[in-house]
Amino acid sequence: LVSNNSSPPVSLWAASDVDADEKPILSLPVKGAFCCMLSVSDDEEPWQVVIGSHHSVNGSVVSELQLWNITGATAVATLQASYAVPNCKVLSLTWLAKSTALIVGCSRKLTVLRIQGTSATTVLIAKLPPLVDVTKLVALDGHSFAFGSSRGDVCIGSTGGVHMDDSRCFYPGGRINSLQLSEDAKVLYSGSSSGSICQLFLDQIEKMNGSCFTQPDTWPENEVLSLALLRESNLLASSSANGWLAVWDLNDVASGNLEPVMKQQTSNYQARIVAGADLTYYYVSGTLGMIQAFFVNSIPMAVRRMRQSQLCQDAAAECSTDWVR
Repeated sequence: LVSNNSSPPVSLWAASDVDADEKPILSLPVKGAFCCMLSVSDDEEPWQVVIGSHHSVNGSVVSELQLWNITGATAVATLQASYAVPNCKVLSLTWLAKSTALIVGCSRKLTVLRIQGTSATTVLIAKLPPLVDVTKLVALDGHSFAFGSSRGDVCIGSTGGVHMDDSRCFYPGGRINSLQLSEDAKVLYSGSSSGSICQLFLDQIEKMNGSCFTQPDTWPENEVLSLALLRESNLLASSSANGWLAVWDLNDVASGNLEPVMKQQTSNYQARIVAGADLTYYYVSGTLGMIQAFFVNSIPMAVRRMRQSQLCQDAAAECSTDWVR
């Protein structure tokens, strides 16, 4: 897991320590305001990640993309390269492995960088309509990607060009805050400031084929801030500005049942949500300044797991299943 508050550094956490000492394994320096972190390697160590941030230089915004090698077992991080993107306030990143292209979503434009070792070459700068930002990005295949915008578009682009026309875009509305791609790469899910969670069928994008359902509560309090696709279980978790966490069964959604299978009200502005690799937990962070772990499965299953956890095995620790939500 990676976390950052309003100022550097960026902290990396071992998700396996959810019942342990609750301390980050690494802290990485960034220049200016942190945007996002992206893995650009496979699951073998050392992992390669790109951390994006932006700062001001002589009145202009410059984004800095740092490429790090991270070895989790020994908690060692090595800075491999740093790439500057001028006149760009980075808001999102994605990586196209086959074409070694780093897609950088900026305020007012989108930039494609070709990464070769420690050097980066700009191969595309796509200017967007006035006052439109690239708020979210997700890779579709080796050459194409989807991006969400501040005006509510979800569009398909490629390393060869970006065209925000009706034949390549879907319009959920609001500001697109989150994008998730299904495991078979056929369905794209978006969450927006309108409170809508939408699914877009990519093989039928020209027909504008998709549907939407609504985060609990009413607009504008139910602005969807983040989505996490729990792939093997066919579940989608969502978080929102009103503190609601919801889990949706995508089989139910397909059959017309637009009610979440689980929802939890918290006293927190839930800014980000992400699923653990083993689907035991999903993690949320927000204005309380903490990372919280919630069990993916049912409450009875969660109670059983909690009683078996190291936290409850430690006789010196107070353990209450009232903590399970």
